[in-house]
Amino acid sequence: MQIPQQFKEAIKGFFYDKKIAILEIITTKDNVGASNSDIVETDNIFYGNVNYSISKEIQKEYGLDEIIDIVITTDYSLIKKGEVISFEDNYYYITDVKPRDSHYRLIGVKYGN
Repeated sequence: MQIPQQFKEAIKGFFYDKKIAILEIITTKDNVGASNSDIVETDNIFYGNVNYSISKEIQKEYGLDEIIDIVITTDYSLIKKGEVISFEDNYYYITDVKPRDSHYRLIGVKYGN
């Protein structure tokens, strides 16, 4: 059964209220060959629902062993595994993107800060 677009829009309007920024990591090499990475803010943002307290449930549901610091549900379909996001002055590395019936579940761990 396909979920009607009107229902998806209602979910989005009610639950997806947190602003999340997608970051860019730029890696350069200095004159002696050492790599340096800088995190750069971009204009790419999306909205989602953020949860810190269901990591054990998610680990069990997907059979994951890794520590989970953040779980985000969103209808934003362009986020990819391996991207870095910013939420409330913290950076998170997206370790997995799980499609669901009406949304995507992003699983992440703290990154760098």
